[in-house]
Amino acid sequence: MVNRYLITIALSAALSGIATARNCGVGYYYCGSNLLSKGDYYADIIGALEDAEEPTDEDHVENSLFLCKGPDDVPFVEYCEDGCDNEGAGSSDTCN
Repeated sequence: MVNRYLITIALSAALSGIATARNCGVGYYYCGSNLLSKGDYYADIIGALEDAEEPTDEDHVENSLFLCKGPDDVPFVEYCEDGCDNEGAGSSDTCN
């Protein structure tokens, strides 16, 4: 009885982290910094920057725009030289 209870608690705790991760909205443009706040997009961002032959430094990671085509498909669109603006829910992010 106790073992079943402990297993249930452990499983619930493990799955709660999955439930908090949010995917990007397909068709929206996102600043890299905004993608990172949504979930584990770091490897996707680095891959997209490398595919576009862009630098992979912190500034390019955070201040580039990416198009959400799916949970793991966020191709590079452009680098925002003057910074990137998070336009909020329901809107695409933009360069300054």
